[in-house]
Amino acid sequence: MKVIILVILLLINSFLFSETTRIIKNKNDFDGKTYETIFSKGDNFFEKLKIYKALTYYDYKNEIVMVEYFFNKDFVEQKNYERKIEYYGKNKKVNKAEFFYTKKYADEKGLYKVIDIVDENGEVVQVLFFYTDKFVSKYGFSNCIMYLAKGYITKIEYNYTDDFAKRHNYKVREDQYVYDPEGNKKVTLTILYNAEGKEVNRIDNPKDIFEPER
Repeated sequence: MKVIILVILLLINSFLFSETTRIIKNKNDFDGKTYETIFSKGDNFFEKLKIYKALTYYDYKNEIVMVEYFFNKDFVEQKNYERKIEYYGKNKKVNKAEFFYTKKYADEKGLYKVIDIVDENGEVVQVLFFYTDKFVSKYGFSNCIMYLAKGYITKIEYNYTDDFAKRHNYKVREDQYVYDPEGNKKVTLTILYNAEGKEVNRIDNPKDIFEPER
């Protein structure tokens, strides 16, 4: 699994030379300027990436630190998220990306936000899922963390509410994954932990599996 990173040079060129770019804040939270760029039909960002607006945040050194993207209607209907924020770290590389899902999708699926954590090689190593109150009341956990290595899931942690923990005597569930030679994944072990992080139970080849979707 790789994060889809937009080409920074193309982005910067668009912001610097586009007639639709303007400064909307001279001093933002990073002590730099914030630019707004509006894309329209004929622009690469609009046609290929389905972006109609972007907000670019610079720091006091005039280095890019964050870009917020807003997607057009067709993209949103296909992908179900309407906004994305990319955070830039060392060497102007994305180290985190947040995806914000539509209210309709959140109401139907219970998922309202996903965060990808990216390593220096551009690989997604963690995915954080955040759920609505309605979802939490049904399943008991408000978020979960998927861990990956070279695109393969190694484990998923589910973090349950205090009320759930009191009733079921565990606060965190950890599902561990393995893959067969054909690439099919399977949960072979579930470990349950209490609020202090102490193991309270483990289940071989569990049957009640929930796997997050996006």
